[in-house]
Amino acid sequence: MEFVVAYVGHKPLSIIPSDGLLAVAFFGTSILVLQGVRVSTRSVLPRTLAFLFCSYCLLLASFEFLRSNSLTPLVSMAKLIKPFLLFSILVPYFRMKKEYGIYERTFPIAVTIFIWILFLNSLFLPRFPFCRWGAQFLGFDTYGFPNSFMSLVAMVSPMCLISLSGSARKRWFTWFTYAIAFLLVLMSLSRSSLVVFLMSGMVFAFLRAKEGNKVSLAFQLVAVGALFSLAVIMLAGPFISEITTQMAEMLEVRISKTRGDVSLAGRTDIWKDAVHLILERPIFGYCFQPFSSFGTSHDTAHQQYLEILFKTGGIGLLLYLSVFFSAIRYLKRGLRGEFGAFYAALIAGIVGISIGSFTQPNLTYSMTGNCLFFLLALAVTAPRVEPS
Repeated sequence: MEFVVAYVGHKPLSIIPSDGLLAVAFFGTSILVLQGVRVSTRSVLPRTLAFLFCSYCLLLASFEFLRSNSLTPLVSMAKLIKPFLLFSILVPYFRMKKEYGIYERTFPIAVTIFIWILFLNSLFLPRFPFCRWGAQFLGFDTYGFPNSFMSLVAMVSPMCLISLSGSARKRWFTWFTYAIAFLLVLMSLSRSSLVVFLMSGMVFAFLRAKEGNKVSLAFQLVAVGALFSLAVIMLAGPFISEITTQMAEMLEVRISKTRGDVSLAGRTDIWKDAVHLILERPIFGYCFQPFSSFGTSHDTAHQQYLEILFKTGGIGLLLYLSVFFSAIRYLKRGLRGEFGAFYAALIAGIVGISIGSFTQPNLTYSMTGNCLFFLLALAVTAPRVEPS
């Protein structure tokens, strides 16, 4: 769900509910500082790199604004750096609040509720089940559906698996919820999201497998997947003809949109155009000028890393990636703590969404960016775990 507040250069300027985290974190941090709560100096590097990236982007966008007298670069810049600003504010906030464990316990529950609501809403979509699942949430059209929104669903889906260590009934419910998440992604017909889901699931299984079982785990996953697929086909026997016909119609509509260039949904030509432009200005990029201003029919390069290279150049991409690399040791530390399953799910989601970003600008999508950097702020502020 998004709210359009203005139009800049014929493009909508939108906000979403999770953007409110910025205001909450800012005022919360300000109140704690005014109360005399000491700001911890730990986790300085990731926070500093995020701040440097935001400052660098602001400098580029301001330069282009002064040159072109257009607000478009500033709007594009704000959308890109918004999650980094959230991260920069949340890190000191979490440090001062010291409410360790609250979000690690509640976030997986929120993800489970989110998936069930999305599924129940899909039941009431026209022509269900022969439709694109996940198109509505609480009666509202989902913002960024299908690719961006369903990539978010795929990224957080490993959080459903955290409860596997509970009772038998709880484990069955956990697996059922995860299966529903898979069906939501599959029936959305978003190929990029399916890649994110599969990669994040495999990484989570690998991280949570006991030492010595990681190799055999891959074969187990393949076997379980094959048996599950066979069971579905056998149970759906009486309806297989109708299902095949309906799915064929859905796929035909999906493919017809890109029939002129079926190679990766036409993205290869867009990427070629982006690479050609980037090579002309590799250091500072195009300072958040619109991609469509350079003779293309698309507003984006349809690839996260090419998009950042185009907008901010090689310097911007290095700063962008450095924030993630600086958080690696905190994520590894979280695996050894009380909430190891939570941080395994987070790492799995990051790997999945990073791979999916080679075909889709996933983190420019505000909901995914806000969610991921909220979780990263938790990771870098978690207490240290002393080796036993």
